[in-house]
Amino acid sequence: MTKIGVVTYHYGYNEGTLLQAYSTQQLLARHCPSATVQLVDWRCASKEPRVFPAATDDRQRAMRAFFDEKLVLSEQTLYDSDPDLVFRKLKGQFDLLVLGSDELWRLDYCRGRKWRIPRLVQTNVMAPPFPNVYWADARKVGCPCVSLASSISERNQLQLVPRRHRSQMRHALKNLSVLSVRDSRSQDFVRQIVGDSTKIQWLPDPTFALQFDRKRKAADLRAEIARHAPNSERPIALVISHSESDALAQTVRMCRDRGMQTVGLTHAQADLDVDLSKQFIDPLTWAAAPAIADVVITDRFHGALFSLQAGTPIIALDYRPQRNGSESKLADLCRRFDVMDRCHQIAHFNSETEAVIQRQLTGDDWDRTRIDEVVREFGTRLDEFVRTQILTLLPVAQCNA
Repeated sequence: MTKIGVVTYHYGYNEGTLLQAYSTQQLLARHCPSATVQLVDWRCASKEPRVFPAATDDRQRAMRAFFDEKLVLSEQTLYDSDPDLVFRKLKGQFDLLVLGSDELWRLDYCRGRKWRIPRLVQTNVMAPPFPNVYWADARKVGCPCVSLASSISERNQLQLVPRRHRSQMRHALKNLSVLSVRDSRSQDFVRQIVGDSTKIQWLPDPTFALQFDRKRKAADLRAEIARHAPNSERPIALVISHSESDALAQTVRMCRDRGMQTVGLTHAQADLDVDLSKQFIDPLTWAAAPAIADVVITDRFHGALFSLQAGTPIIALDYRPQRNGSESKLADLCRRFDVMDRCHQIAHFNSETEAVIQRQLTGDDWDRTRIDEVVREFGTRLDEFVRTQILTLLPVAQCNA
């Protein structure tokens, strides 16, 4: 039987992380039903205790249950820090290895010293030190490798990458049979490494191809909100936030002043009518949540993405400065949907920004028809990519049967 391995971020208490891994697994399995699709269960030993310890509240318990029940993992869990050792263990297990999506190529070099000698070090546990498994080299794995909407992070700075590491990255990227990235910042970064821009393609996040019963999940969330705030018929302002900021607090106040019911997911915020940040909201219900809202206030990439999928107006609050001066993933997403005017940099939040948001809260300028068209185009692009560029690398003709 044909076996496809997926190397991606697949563990952690982050709905977007789990959903992109599940969507990639689902997308490949849908187009190649005769194949076994497994997420390669490699975990960074220093990172896992920080991002995926034992669950302490219902939100985390919901994500742990999703991880256990929905994700198809490889039979063996690997913790080896030496990627070559992992590649030797993977060799012969898969007919194809898919890298992505998400911020796989996250780098965070900083200047340090050893024995008073200046050097570049990698100490951020959220950015596993290079070299690592996410830069898989097809020559070492022994099967074709492709990148599916992989991305860098806001911390990547090519000028800090040592020449030896840059050479290793170049070899790994050039040995990919297909090289696709999720956003413009990654496209620019990869282009600087490989030089050949013709090989680099843009591809939407795989969650644009996610399939599930959205209506049922949205109904579940409505029932949960009603349990906390019975008899409320007010328009809903859904807050999907990862951090706190004055900009977010002011935007929430504007919603309340307009008589909207403010409902929060992911992270607790002050002045919310309904705070579901610690409730048992499974990732699929989280993905369906924007469908019940009249507007979504979010600083999260997937919070904005699922709002666009639902056709719900967004107010995007971008709080992550890009060290290399590029456009953030949230801004890139808004630009591709031509709603860049709704992406607000919180570092430049002022009274003029507030006035703009006040107008945008009405939703009068929201072109739902055009948004829906782009969503469909993104889903079609993902389907065509898998059919024409991934499945053609597999050795079995019956994969599409």
